[in-house]
Amino acid sequence: MYILTVVLPLASVGVTSGVGQFKIGSVLETEKRQLFDLMTKHYKTLSSVKGYASFTRQTAQLDVPPEKRTGIFKHVAAGSMSRVDLFGPPETLGISNGSYTFYRPKEKEAFTGSMANGSVNAARAYVVEIVFADPEMYQRDFRTIYLGKATINQGVPVYQLMLTPLKDPDPHPIELWVDMDGMPIQARVTEKNGDSSTLLFTKIYKNKKLKSSEFAVRFKKTTKVVSEASPVAVPEKAPPAVVRAQPQVGAEPPATTPTGGSVVNHVLNRMAEHSKALTSLRANVIVVQENAQLRMPDTTEGSVIYVRSVNRGNMR
Repeated sequence: MYILTVVLPLASVGVTSGVGQFKIGSVLETEKRQLFDLMTKHYKTLSSVKGYASFTRQTAQLDVPPEKRTGIFKHVAAGSMSRVDLFGPPETLGISNGSYTFYRPKEKEAFTGSMANGSVNAARAYVVEIVFADPEMYQRDFRTIYLGKATINQGVPVYQLMLTPLKDPDPHPIELWVDMDGMPIQARVTEKNGDSSTLLFTKIYKNKKLKSSEFAVRFKKTTKVVSEASPVAVPEKAPPAVVRAQPQVGAEPPATTPTGGSVVNHVLNRMAEHSKALTSLRANVIVVQENAQLRMPDTTEGSVIYVRSVNRGNMR
């Protein structure tokens, strides 16, 4: 794996190594192991944690600003219980052993279900649960990529990880930002439709005494409780049979329209518009190389490039 800085002016393409950023895969693998050792040590010594939470929900399909909420959070390792209380309007998210309860008192409604059901509320719960997961689970169930050190929330130093589910046929990455003590303090989960949920913890207090009763989500009798079940797979209908007339000898074959052509044209048009408007591009790039047979990093086979921290516009 290599961390590079890529500069893409309009007339040419250049690649330069950033100062202090160029590292070979073996060095990054060593640092990743050290990070997981730090995270495991922190995980085993953490009995409880509480503090402030910032929750951001970005809807990819709609051209609207992200929904940002703030509140307080608490978590105990015993029973793996978590709770987030959001401010204005008040909403409560409770999590325990893979299930969630999302309570909206103003609307007099509550939603319950499993985090595997694929709902929006399940995504909210999952981004909380992934922060407090056992680091061994990260290494067992995900392909982990160490992206190096970074800063978030106005200068807080962190280690950055990218997790890709191994068993998901259509995986979407999870990003983790881990503080210098080994605790994930920010997580971003991207769903299959492109929507994302980001959770940031600040002003953290660890190993304080918390009662299990503090995690129970209670609501009034007039509250409408909705059980969100896992979606049922609907079998696809067989496409209708296409009857084509036999062309006459010497005749031109009939024209055909590719399936999904309108979507392809839309994407190509957007790409063309972006290309015309772009004068330059500057970004940090992560290049991952992996041997397909040995599953070892830092080889010449199977290169993958990740682009982050993109800055567009004129460059001098």
